[in-house]
Formats: sequence, C-alpha cells, structure tokens
Amino acid sequence: MLRFYQIPCECGRIHEVTKPQAGSELTCECGRTVSVPTLREIDKFPIVERSETRKESLTLHSHSGQRQRRGGLLFLFFVGFLLFGGLAIYFFQTCPKEPTVAGAKSPFEVWQVWQTLRTGIDTPPSRSEFLRTDAIKMCWRWITICGVASAACLLGMFVTTVMKVRH
Repeated sequence: MLRFYQIPCECGRIHEVTKPQAGSELTCECGRTVSVPTLREIDKFPIVERSETRKESLTLHSHSGQRQRRGGLLFLFFVGFLLFGGLAIYFFQTCPKEPTVAGAKSPFEVWQVWQTLRTGIDTPPSRSEFLRTDAIKMCWRWITICGVASAACLLGMFVTTVMKVRH
C-alpha cells in the first residue's frame, strides 16, 4: 500500500503527494504553485492509502532531487580535488632531488657529487645512482597522475556548477 498525503491548493483542489516529494513544489491546474510541506510538517495532513498511483495527482515539477544530486556530485569532485591536489603536493615535496654541490647539506653529499662527476657520464651508474634516478622517475609519475586527477576533479566541479537543471 502506498501512502499519499493530501495537500490542498487555494482553489480547493486536493493534491496527493508522497514523502519523497516533501519540501518540493508542484503546479496546480489553476496555475498556482503549491508548496509541499517538509518531512516534519507533512504528517499533519490527511493520509490516503492506495495500492496504485493516480496520474493526475502527481504533477510534480520539482528540481530538488536534481539539485541534491548535483550538490553531492559537486562535493565529491571537491573532495577529489583536495585529495589528489594534496597528494601531488606531498609527492613534490618529498621527491628526492638530483644531488648538486650547491644543494649539498653535508660533506658526504659533496663527496657523492664529486664521485659522480669524477667517474663521468659514460660509465654505468652505480647501484645508488640507479635507485635514486628510479625513485625520482617514479615520484614524478605519481605527481603527474595526481595532478591530472586533480585537474579532472576541478573540471568536473566547473561543469557541475555551470550545467543547468533540466525541466
């Protein structure tokens, strides 16, 4: 059995609505807009129980469901933008850097740079150089992936904000 709440219009016509329609608006045949009460207030109106719906009583012209979906989608894109943007910044800040003499913090790091320069670029890289280069490449891959995902979420937020509610 379906429960319908009877909402009157100023013209005297009775409109039957269900709980999911609470808080929306509908248009009466007389042309007036009838506001459906919220969930807290709808229980004050008479209830009719029926096993089927009547087509003429369900003339709902509400966009509240679409607005809620759009708001949820906007929130989801915003959270994704913050998450992926934060991850991209984290990977950028923690990414290992190629050692330079100017950026060396200790004499050992200066010695490592000197060893790399002394052996030249034609010699095969040492195990530590190979691991460092591999870590830098992997870090930049993650920065790129998170940056693209963050940009996609930002684009999704823009499209969700700009798109119109269809009638």
